[in-house]
Amino acid sequence: MKRIILVATDANERALIAAQLQEELPCTVASAADAEEARALLTLRADLVIVDWRGLDAPDVERLRAAARGARLLVLASRVDHARMAPRDRVLYRPFTIGQVVARARKILEEKSEDG
Repeated sequence: MKRIILVATDANERALIAAQLQEELPCTVASAADAEEARALLTLRADLVIVDWRGLDAPDVERLRAAARGARLLVLASRVDHARMAPRDRVLYRPFTIGQVVARARKILEEKSEDG
């Protein structure tokens, strides 16, 4: 079973996304309200880390990238955040639906399965 870590400061959005991911994908979801909680969760292996850029700063996201240790990263962001993205980031820009987040997560997890 795949493991997803979801980092989002908005509790309602975090709960809705986590519930839908678990409903539609064969995965477990651990969620965190901030970068510090997420780094603690990243001591365990993750297949995908979904990070809502809103409420985090660039150093937080960089620390999460480093802590992810090979996990794919999906960044939820607004267009104004684009300049701060790393070239390897997979980004879903606002506005988006929860269904679009799940669909993108599914695609990324399938890519990872194909890679090995």
